[in-house]
Amino acid sequence: MAHRAYFWSIGSGTVIAWGAFGTLVAMTRPTDSTLLLVGFFGTLFCALAGTAIILMTWVWCRGTVCATDQRRLPRAVRHGLVLAVYGTSCALLQWYGYLTWYTALLVLGALVLCELFIILVRRTF
Repeated sequence: MAHRAYFWSIGSGTVIAWGAFGTLVAMTRPTDSTLLLVGFFGTLFCALAGTAIILMTWVWCRGTVCATDQRRLPRAVRHGLVLAVYGTSCALLQWYGYLTWYTALLVLGALVLCELFIILVRRTF
């Protein structure tokens, strides 16, 4: 996929996800049903993932020519998804009243360990 098409597809998906999240928050109360709660956290994850993927693509491609270096894009997507999982899990823990500074650090530590495991597996095989 060309770099420009990559940004357009991720960007349009992110705008749609943020629009769906805003509509869900403005039009309903997520506490009314379980389906609305799943939709709330699902759209939050999609919106955060799109935003973080675009941000991480910019961070990883800064100072290089990304159109010729396609190795950085999967890394940016993986790190964007990790940031989205972290943000969504912190929001979920806050929703149920379990978020403290040490639970946020535990979630971050677990995600860092998962990332290190992925790096280890990729370098081993």
